[in-house]
Amino acid sequence: MSKEKSGRFKSIKFKIISTMIIICILSIVSSISVSYISSSGIVSNLVDDKMRESVKFQSETISTWLEERIKYVESHSINPLVKEMNIESAVEYLKNDIEDKKDIYDVFFIADLNGDYISTRDTNNVGNIKDRDYFKEVLKGETVLSNVVNSKTTGKPISVIASPIKDHSGKIVGVLAGSLDLNKLSSIIEEFSSVKEERYSFIIDNEGLVLAHPNKDIVMKENISIKSNEVGEDLVKASKEILNGDNNFVSYSQKGTTINAYYNKIEISNGWSMVTKIPKDIIYKPLKNMLSTLIYVGISSLIFVVIISIFVGKSLSNPIISLSDEINKVGDLELSLDGENTNLSSRKDEIGSMRISIINMKTKLINIINSILNISSEVSNDSNKLTSSIDETSKSIDEVAKTVEEMAQATSEQARNTEEGLNRLVSLSRKIDGVNTNAKLMEEYIDETRVSTQKGSHSVSLLNVKMADNDKIAGKVADSVVSLLENSKAIGDISNKIGEIAEHVNLLSLNATIEAARAGEHGKGFAVVADEIRRLAHATNESSGQIVEIVRNVQNEIEETNQGMVLAGETITELRKVIDDTEIDFKNISDFVLKIVNQVEVLGKDIVDITMDKEDVVKSIQNIAAISEQSSAGAQEISASIEEQSAIIQQILNMADNFNSVTNKLNLEIAKFKL
Repeated sequence: MSKEKSGRFKSIKFKIISTMIIICILSIVSSISVSYISSSGIVSNLVDDKMRESVKFQSETISTWLEERIKYVESHSINPLVKEMNIESAVEYLKNDIEDKKDIYDVFFIADLNGDYISTRDTNNVGNIKDRDYFKEVLKGETVLSNVVNSKTTGKPISVIASPIKDHSGKIVGVLAGSLDLNKLSSIIEEFSSVKEERYSFIIDNEGLVLAHPNKDIVMKENISIKSNEVGEDLVKASKEILNGDNNFVSYSQKGTTINAYYNKIEISNGWSMVTKIPKDIIYKPLKNMLSTLIYVGISSLIFVVIISIFVGKSLSNPIISLSDEINKVGDLELSLDGENTNLSSRKDEIGSMRISIINMKTKLINIINSILNISSEVSNDSNKLTSSIDETSKSIDEVAKTVEEMAQATSEQARNTEEGLNRLVSLSRKIDGVNTNAKLMEEYIDETRVSTQKGSHSVSLLNVKMADNDKIAGKVADSVVSLLENSKAIGDISNKIGEIAEHVNLLSLNATIEAARAGEHGKGFAVVADEIRRLAHATNESSGQIVEIVRNVQNEIEETNQGMVLAGETITELRKVIDDTEIDFKNISDFVLKIVNQVEVLGKDIVDITMDKEDVVKSIQNIAAISEQSSAGAQEISASIEEQSAIIQQILNMADNFNSVTNKLNLEIAKFKL
């Protein structure tokens, strides 16, 4: 069963089907991959551009809205009633004017330069805004948009727009301000958001605090730069880029979902930013739908290709299987030309050519087998005749072999005797060669001895000369030592005199000190000098004592050196006598060596003559031995050739027998073919 399955997997039909399926799968997968990758890039770029334009449009919309609100306040600041700073009349006018704008403005109020104000909410209530930052800024002459705070009255997030009130001369006389209700911004933001796409926008200030959001519950409460239950660590990191306003895009993770955030600064604000958030999955949702569609189409195409490949595989494999069965029959020696595949011969493709080739092969095999049968019969008859002829030839060769063997034995005996005499002569020749070699070595050794003797004699002569030079130098050194001894004695005498002088100076300085003491105050300076002279005399006396001690040591060493020089002179005299005796001995050795050399030369000539005669005798015996060996070798070669011929004839005889046997087996095998 396993063999059938294995054969099924190796069949042409299976290979065709599997190849087409693999090609189809690779094509589908590559097409889907290329389409998805290219589409994802396009979609990502389109969404990115669209979102950037959208957040820019939103920020511009909010900026325009703020600009209109600011212009509205500025337009009222130049109203004649307001410019005259008739606060009660101006406030009543403003109260009526903003009646239809309560969803935008929470309250208007007018303040004097001291910060005292009256609002449209309660004209009887007077407050003071002198400590507010925006009040200080507006007095500089520019309209100001304040930071966002929660209204103490309504609790709503507000931002104050304050504009300076100037009289006809351009002098600032007061401040007109309107509290902007930022809940209106949250309402505008809702229009930018989409619940279906899970996309929404919000506004933050320059510290990350949410100012406007579709979810009003987190306005003025949530800060994206501070981690909390709703603000994750990734959003806190992303807030740094948003607040810096670097790239207008940042991506972060929130509760396992990747969020793409697009942002843009809002002009005419205190660093506010518009932020639009959208989950990344929403962006790529159309791509996932497209991928599902592509996979469905790919699977359908794969099923269609499998059906087509099965049909094509069968149409190609079935004729091949039929031809394979017919070839197997040929392998089973069935060569009948009648078969089931006669219809395949009419095909014009490769299968038809294969069928025709099989028929031609069968026809040729039948013809070859018939020829083999005829040849086999003829070979069998010739083989029998060859066997009888070989038997007669074998007997004749055996008789010749016996005769040649007897002749070879006699020749071999003669060669052995000659070889024995040659070996003895060769041994004698080697001994003569040894004597000759030893004589040459003796001659070389004697030459070396003569050379060494000459060198030794020369060295002794040279040593004698050097000893004479050394004797002269030693005499000079001895004279120098004697001179040095006398000089050291002179130095000792000088040192003694210096010591005596120092003693005398010391006595004089002592007397001078005594005289200075007698002189009293007039002799103090002289006493100091006398004391210093006494110290120098004492130091000189000590130094001269040290010099005397050193000179005494030097004199002792010079005396020892002088004694050593005397002993060295005696030793050199004895050594010169020994060198003279050695020189005489070397001359005697040289004379004996010359006599030995003459005797060795005579011996060498005699050995050379003996060696030349020995070589002639050895050559003659070697020639005789060579002739005997050649005769013996020739006889042995003849004998070996005859034996080889006998063996060859025996092999031919065996081959003839085997040939007959093979012919019979061939006939039996041919009989197995079904023609």
